[in-house]
Amino acid sequence: MLKRLAQLILINVVACGACSAQGSADSARPSAAADVLSETNSNEAVNAGGASPNVTIGSGTICPKMSAEMARISGSPLWLQSFDVHEITSVASDSRGNVVLARAGAGVSKLGCDGAQLWSQPFGAQLAIDDHDEVYVAGAFTGALAIGATTLEAQGTEAFLVKLDADGNAVYARSLGAAADGAVESVAVDSAHEVAISGPVLGTVKLDSAGGVLWRKAFSGQLRFDAGGNLLVAGQLVGSLDFGAGTLTSQGGSDILLLKLAADGTPIFSRSYGDAGALQRADALAVDGHDNIVIAGTFDGRVDFGAGALDMVPAQCSSDAWCVTDGFVAKFDAQGQAVWSVALGPMRAVSGAAVDVNGAILLSGALPGGVRPFRQTWLAKLDEKGAELWHRSEWPDSGIGAGHEVAVDRDAQVFWALSARPSLELEEQSYLVKLSP
Repeated sequence: MLKRLAQLILINVVACGACSAQGSADSARPSAAADVLSETNSNEAVNAGGASPNVTIGSGTICPKMSAEMARISGSPLWLQSFDVHEITSVASDSRGNVVLARAGAGVSKLGCDGAQLWSQPFGAQLAIDDHDEVYVAGAFTGALAIGATTLEAQGTEAFLVKLDADGNAVYARSLGAAADGAVESVAVDSAHEVAISGPVLGTVKLDSAGGVLWRKAFSGQLRFDAGGNLLVAGQLVGSLDFGAGTLTSQGGSDILLLKLAADGTPIFSRSYGDAGALQRADALAVDGHDNIVIAGTFDGRVDFGAGALDMVPAQCSSDAWCVTDGFVAKFDAQGQAVWSVALGPMRAVSGAAVDVNGAILLSGALPGGVRPFRQTWLAKLDEKGAELWHRSEWPDSGIGAGHEVAVDRDAQVFWALSARPSLELEEQSYLVKLSP
């Protein structure tokens, strides 16, 4: 897949003289993974995530402009950036079409529309961007963490939240209490610049626009705000828990969970979905421009969101492949009533979801594969009614890869984070691909 993406970039993207980078002569040498990506053309270089991560052909920098031919090809790659072994755990686009990404253990970076790095900070694993292009970065730390003029100190392992301006400068930094290692799983920001952060030990914490704690809850999951400042939470329910509107109890090992909270933390609705199956969970959440809710994840057995039951189909996989769950995506209205739901077939994971300006849904995840660790990259675009528009599921040469997060910009262009081993001789690398709508 990665070679094919590199070839498509070479064919379809046109050079842009307005870009300020100086081309391959001033670029850091590509990593071993980039060498593998570019061996199909001796003039092509895809740089690792260093000081000058531009995609270049000879001495010319490729910008994300589409040719007339490319504009007619949905899901075509505009550029690809390769990084090191640190997985991309969060991606978001700002109002200008730039993209900010977080890599576990490596921090956050902001890339311009052409993929060139604008700035970086060495902390954070989850992020969100507000309407002023300010960036909210969350993660976990031990000991001391220096952020600008502020130093945070942890008792054990604690969660933190940092607000950065659009240029990557620290506005404030807060320590939020106990968190397991790497256990911040989501952060979201609303139109009033109030922030929510969530993790399994931390729970869910909401802060005001100055970083003061407003409330805490004892549950966690994926977070998104709607236009009214209500907070959506999606995840899994294990056992019994009262979210404030009555106790919910899982029917099996875990059930799919969806909550909506008002701005003050009071519950609007709480729902769980599942049967006696052991592996039912939501790992991706998005909200569209009409406050409709999209959740996606994996399930075994049967699940009914209210739009008709979905049944896991016995997988038609080879005996050595990992095929024990199907993927799903479900859409709800703002009141939490099911609009539709779709089973996606055998899936290892559905870990990313986004909704573009037209209401189309992007999903990222991993299909079962036949080579350890038995996973294959997958990205799909659905229309607002759940019908597939296109998908990408090519394998890297090694047959090992997974899609992670996905985001969209103001023009419905797609940022896809994935990881793959370019060959069995190389370690798994992280990649960010920008694709046409």
